[in-house]
Amino acid sequence: MEELFEQLQDDTRSFWQHPSSGVRRLDTMPPPADFFRDYVATSTPVILSGGGCFKGGGGRSCWDDLASLAGRDSEGLEVTVDFTPDGRGDCVVDVADSMLSELPTSDANAMHDSATGGRVAGAEGSRRSCGTGDAVNVGSAAAARTTAVFVKPEERRMKFEAFVSTLLTEAAARASDESSSTRGCTSGGAGKGVPYLSHQNDSLRQEFPGLMEDVEPFLALAREAFGNEPDAVNLWIGDDRSLSAVHKDHYENMYCVVRGEKHFTLLPPSDVLFLYEQEYPQGRYRQRRSVDGGEGEGRGGEFEVEMEEGKVPWIPVDPACPDLEKYPLFRFASPVHCRVGPGDILYLPSLWYHRVSQRGITVAVNYWHDMQFDHKYVHYRFLQTLAGKLREGVVRRPGGAGCDGSSGRPSESPEARVEQGVSVGGGEEERVEEDR
Repeated sequence: MEELFEQLQDDTRSFWQHPSSGVRRLDTMPPPADFFRDYVATSTPVILSGGGCFKGGGGRSCWDDLASLAGRDSEGLEVTVDFTPDGRGDCVVDVADSMLSELPTSDANAMHDSATGGRVAGAEGSRRSCGTGDAVNVGSAAAARTTAVFVKPEERRMKFEAFVSTLLTEAAARASDESSSTRGCTSGGAGKGVPYLSHQNDSLRQEFPGLMEDVEPFLALAREAFGNEPDAVNLWIGDDRSLSAVHKDHYENMYCVVRGEKHFTLLPPSDVLFLYEQEYPQGRYRQRRSVDGGEGEGRGGEFEVEMEEGKVPWIPVDPACPDLEKYPLFRFASPVHCRVGPGDILYLPSLWYHRVSQRGITVAVNYWHDMQFDHKYVHYRFLQTLAGKLREGVVRRPGGAGCDGSSGRPSESPEARVEQGVSVGGGEEERVEEDR
């Protein structure tokens, strides 16, 4: 199996995208036919410079100035804002059991791993070393039992002007506090958590009709190349505490940065074999009220996780600093890193895995177009199914030997099937300080 993985890695890097080459950047917008032939048809990411999403090039100066942007909110616009204790939402987190509410006993026991001293195999690494966060806890001892949970952010309705004011005030406070200068050692200001305007519900069109007047309803290049109108247009506003864990979307994505700088780590769909995707119990952050806390912005207590029905398939590996002892197959992955700045548009093909972070306060708009379910999806689904069988240890080598080279008995873990690798090619994140 290892030889097959190496062949897949070589093919991916030779014919698709090599980590050392990065993502190609074009200084001019290509004709739609060329864009489709060279990038959409081949499912290849590309950065288009000098484009943008504003009508006639106007409106950008106002969007650069968040205070002015919020000042246009003359009617007290209420929007949905995501809050987390450390900037990570929609990700797998080791949660101290004392924080869990209503987790079925069977689910909790299934996710524990006594072989790791009570830690759960499946949570991302330390925020201090990787930029992804420590296990969430409420001051419990290191030996406390934890559970790997897919945790969604708490959603709050608040005035847009209040959100912008909070973001700017906390940024100024962190800049003046040397003890908070290292990213990952801070949480939300005044115990309120980290706010991120990242609601993916066609948010720009649904919640910001006034701002949508500045923005093109679609990008002409994308509409012609994809053959459809955008299914959603979303607005993203946050700071460098917010991180999007590695995931994929069933959409063709045109991601336009207006202010700040977004850092993307991209992995091709063929890397699904090496990402250890599995199902996790799911929950949502809820912040407790402080003693004197009221409604809305009166929160100030600790965050807990409210468990919800069902499970969610998600990826526990952090490509910024993969734990190769826990996830040895990741050494065959081919992560590619790129930075997307103001005026840039990243074409992110459907099914490409991506981790997203940002430098400073960022503003971005993205257009989601429905993908075409063609032969590429068939191949992807096959690899996704094969990845699951590898985890279960049911795939055999020819002649009846298991994946661990034994006489027909499957190994109990991926670690037993593939020798531990050395450093991941291109796997260490290029950062200015990095990395939702």
